[in-house]
Amino acid sequence: MLEIEQYFNGSATSDSAAGDANIFLQNVLVEVIAENYKQMLYEWIFLEHHKNGRLLDPPIRANERVMSGLFGNAISAIAERSRPEVRIDKFDLQTQDIQDQEAESNNLAQSKVGRIDYLAWYSSRTFGIELKMVGMNCESCEVSQRVENKWKTVVTQAKDAQNWLRERQRDDKIRYPNPISIGLMVVVGRRAINSQTDQLDKKKNEKRQEFLDSLKTLRPRPQFIASYNFPEEFSKPARIVHGAPGSNEIFIPFIAFIARSVVNSKN
Repeated sequence: MLEIEQYFNGSATSDSAAGDANIFLQNVLVEVIAENYKQMLYEWIFLEHHKNGRLLDPPIRANERVMSGLFGNAISAIAERSRPEVRIDKFDLQTQDIQDQEAESNNLAQSKVGRIDYLAWYSSRTFGIELKMVGMNCESCEVSQRVENKWKTVVTQAKDAQNWLRERQRDDKIRYPNPISIGLMVVVGRRAINSQTDQLDKKKNEKRQEFLDSLKTLRPRPQFIASYNFPEEFSKPARIVHGAPGSNEIFIPFIAFIARSVVNSKN
């Protein structure tokens, strides 16, 4: 089941008149989990009589590019309007199309041209969402340097997105009302299956809490924390080797979603 451990706090993010960021993100996660479950269920049925058994490959534990499709569909289902991969730079809106063409033809440096993963209009608010994905050992529950680096990156990207949205709001308040940006990271709890897996499975609720408590130590601190327990029959999907299902299995008992919002940013 999906459980919300901690919500965004503060009137700026929970303003129901403008668009409550807690409700927005909660609804997006429900859509993501539901779509992931539906795809696993169809895959389960499809592979029912396969000679190698049911080696599942759920999209939510795949690479970041595959998983981003789930979030794109979920955001479009929740928001009145949404766009993926929206370009951001310092130029005016009137020159946007021209600069897009120049960026493609001249291969401008990334320092000059960036993109917001998703831009969404929900209620009376504009959301910029930056998304990252990372794996973490669900037995040791130790936050690796890679997890820390990914988190710092997505938070920084959210700040950059909010700076751009604030600039756009000054030019066009109607098109970009009450902007807010969210840095969102999906942390997949996983480990290779071995003789200790059954014992770990029995303690997965305890381990999930330990997993979340470890993520709370990240800096800057996550403001929104949620988790999802995989159904038992779907917690041991196939290990992916070079893009193809292999013979080994990997244990994925739960997934965490952590986020931090940015309302005003200049650094």
